[in-house]
Amino acid sequence: MDLTDIECDENFNIEFLKFITDDILSYYGSSYVKKDEFERLIHNIGNNSKISYENDEFSKTPSFIRSSSQHLFPYSLGIYKDQEIDLLGCENLPSFNEKFEMECLNTLFNLCQLNEKDNKENNNDEFQIKRQKIAEVTYPILLLRCKKALLEYSHTFDIQNRCPLPRVKQEEIEFVLKQLNTIYVRPNLLQNTDLDNQSFKKELLLGSSSHLFYLYMPLCTCLKTNSEKIKLMIQDCLIRVGKVIGL
Repeated sequence: MDLTDIECDENFNIEFLKFITDDILSYYGSSYVKKDEFERLIHNIGNNSKISYENDEFSKTPSFIRSSSQHLFPYSLGIYKDQEIDLLGCENLPSFNEKFEMECLNTLFNLCQLNEKDNKENNNDEFQIKRQKIAEVTYPILLLRCKKALLEYSHTFDIQNRCPLPRVKQEEIEFVLKQLNTIYVRPNLLQNTDLDNQSFKKELLLGSSSHLFYLYMPLCTCLKTNSEKIKLMIQDCLIRVGKVIGL
């Protein structure tokens, strides 16, 4: 398969992803469609949002979900599993669908986002309930994906002085940090009964900036980077955390 064919296939996957998020997910909660099928779709989006990771939590997705992912996005990352290469003791998975994978990652953010425009134009209860349910399924996947990106980046500190970070990794961490700082997620996405007697903590972890509190430790770990740009982006996230708690 030459580069032109790969690009065409990638564009098809991006268009199909848009069709799923704009049309198919709108039927979420309908009595004639199984809830498990929608959850499988969202898990597939998360599974295809990884750029070059291997042996991570997404790779441990149940086999039936991995196989269905290849049917949903036939030209996606999954079909290149046999092209893993071992380089200097590290497993690397070549990416042939970088734009598509980044679009999947962006979709995870969009599905969790509290959109004021939607609230004004689609103020009916049924629409908001569907959006909330979709976000509740997506949010844990998004948090895991961001946590992996931050931890993977923090593991590169030892080599940052000796060789540059691969472009795709740099773009990924910058995209994740920008989204984390700007997004306002829908409230009450993760229910935790342990918080019932801790009203202040409950308000933080169920609010529109809850993602920054769940990812606070990985964010702090990344402050050891040599990149001033990344430090400033993390600083913006931590400043927002301070504002939320009233500092």
